[in-house]
Amino acid sequence: MGQPLRTMDSHGGGDHQPADTFHLFPKLPNELRLMIWECAWPGPRMIEGVTCEDEEAEEYTEATNFHIAGSLSTLLEQDFGTRILEGERSEECPPPVALQVCHESRKHTLSQYHIVESMAGPFYVNPYRDCRLESRI
Repeated sequence: MGQPLRTMDSHGGGDHQPADTFHLFPKLPNELRLMIWECAWPGPRMIEGVTCEDEEAEEYTEATNFHIAGSLSTLLEQDFGTRILEGERSEECPPPVALQVCHESRKHTLSQYHIVESMAGPFYVNPYRDCRLESRI
């Protein structure tokens, strides 16, 4: 990783103390701050919906379970013909980090990401960025 940011003293020389706060961030235009939060969002991911028949039910019923299969860029490098998608993740896909930074970043992220409850546990989906793949077993 790169070196931490350094603060400058009034004469332009570095005092060699790491800068852990960007004090001018709140003064940036709102549109620019929102664009910065969007840069913290994950790239497009593949959301798989697996539909299966409930064989134990008296009447015909189907259930669909959704889960994150992985990032779209990683999945496009794989051979879909030999990969069984159900239940597999090609990589870990944590929730968007912008949900945990501050009120503004969380509010903006939740305006685009929606929580999905599934048998594998809840996860966040952005219908404008993420792709959905349906399969049947």
